[in-house]
Amino acid sequence: MTRGELRRRGAKLLADRGVETPDFEALCLFQKAFSVDRNACLLTQNDPAEEEGEKVFLDLIGKRLSGEPLQYLLGEWEFYGSTFKVGPGVLIPRQETEGLVDIALGLIPEGRDAAVFDLCSGTGCVGLSFALRRPDCRVYLVEKYPEALGYLTENRDRLAAGNARILGRDIFDGFRGSGLPFPDLILCNPPYVTTGDTKHLSPEMYREPMSAIDGGRDGLDFFRCLKEKWLPYVRGGGALAIECDEWQTDDIIEIFGHGEAVKDIFNKKRYVVTRING
Repeated sequence: MTRGELRRRGAKLLADRGVETPDFEALCLFQKAFSVDRNACLLTQNDPAEEEGEKVFLDLIGKRLSGEPLQYLLGEWEFYGSTFKVGPGVLIPRQETEGLVDIALGLIPEGRDAAVFDLCSGTGCVGLSFALRRPDCRVYLVEKYPEALGYLTENRDRLAAGNARILGRDIFDGFRGSGLPFPDLILCNPPYVTTGDTKHLSPEMYREPMSAIDGGRDGLDFFRCLKEKWLPYVRGGGALAIECDEWQTDDIIEIFGHGEAVKDIFNKKRYVVTRING
């Protein structure tokens, strides 16, 4: 069997199981199994498939068919132009979350020495992407769970974000008494799925940590925490920017007292920005 035939076999197995992008996923897994880039994969598709590579590839396909997320199998995923390490115990970075970085960059002018907090950091995709583009800012990455802290630390070190400091804290402990500088900007992509709706997630999402998904009975627990324990400490002229579900924006603006909903690349209300008068 040639490499091309093997890859197409994997794509068919994925397609038969209803995977939405079987060719793309088979290509990604093939690259992982054979340790080749996309060009080499295509240029060598008529070469015989090595037995060891075939075994690894089919094993990866099997794990994908069992519901393991593609990103976990690859061990990394692209976000905002950088590659982030991912795996069990941490939420997978998603394309729509890149808009939160865009918003943040628009709120802090270049060259400004600002204290920026990324709460519920996970992989650090939001906070680290910001830190790399605003080296003059001090970025504080707040994450509670040890598994996520491992990925967060590895990503900070791999990306050489020297202006990013990692804090192992629960955001429900609040800002008060932290001994940290008052925030000029708070970013947060918290858990916001209602507890009831977690029963209807895709099989892949069940493999991600529920602690990063379940936002409580009405999905708003973390936003109430931000209002009570973090928003009062944002400096005048600063802001809070969060990601949420489109149906939550009005409720969140009501919780915060004011703010504006911002749409994502899919034209859905995905973010709320609350500015602090200064």
